[in-house]
Amino acid sequence: MKIYRFLPNAREYAVVTMTLAGKWWPDGIDLGPVMQKLFPKGSGPWAHENNRYNKYPPDLPLPDFPAFALNVPLVSERAAAVLACMGFISDPVPLTVSGQSFFAVQPQELPDVFDAANSRGLTLPGGEVFHYYQRSFDPSKVTAEFFVIPALQPFSDLYITERLLREVKVLGLTGLEYVELVYDEGPVVPVYPPVERDRIIQYSYRRRLEWELLYWRGSLCFYDEDVIRDAIEQAVSDGMISFDYVQPSYRRQASGEVPFGEKPSL
Repeated sequence: MKIYRFLPNAREYAVVTMTLAGKWWPDGIDLGPVMQKLFPKGSGPWAHENNRYNKYPPDLPLPDFPAFALNVPLVSERAAAVLACMGFISDPVPLTVSGQSFFAVQPQELPDVFDAANSRGLTLPGGEVFHYYQRSFDPSKVTAEFFVIPALQPFSDLYITERLLREVKVLGLTGLEYVELVYDEGPVVPVYPPVERDRIIQYSYRRRLEWELLYWRGSLCFYDEDVIRDAIEQAVSDGMISFDYVQPSYRRQASGEVPFGEKPSL
């Protein structure tokens, strides 16, 4: 079984904008009490009342899986209809993006799928993992097509299955062209071209997507922003994380790299 990290395409398509001044995710999606405390809805008018969002830039089309956040997937009307018929999603939450009808999907937390002891991660000075680059899973316990894991919650990466991605490709649904393969009958490590620290992209939508999860993982461990920034930028410099939309190569333990699109082998 193959498992992928959800990474929506913000390179060729418009993205869904949101405010981080308070609660940013749609009503009807539950991200847990920690997230609610960090981003309260507040007593005044909510910026996204009635689940209304906008796209940017306005002249680009939205894909079937628009970029919004790395832990909350949005899907178009046609994608929602097909995935619901296949039993891949249930009770999608309606919203609008610049007047267009879309749906949010509730990520399912699967407590027994991820094997942290046999995974490897990048750590902060105190040893806390802020990014798993080699992930071990028990595929027999994958019971959802979109899922998160208890490790790093409420800022877990979102994972999708090969079943879902296969149907997305067959149906010609758009927006998942850059998902990362992270498991293929064993852990698979995405490897990006290394970048000199002074050449790291400072402004890109992918940077924002990645940064929101990575930064808050460190912030929950009470690190100063400069410490978190140094750890993140070192990971980008080493090719373990990318702020740009480039295809990675993949490697297994001590097996070297294999080209993108080819099945890694031992």
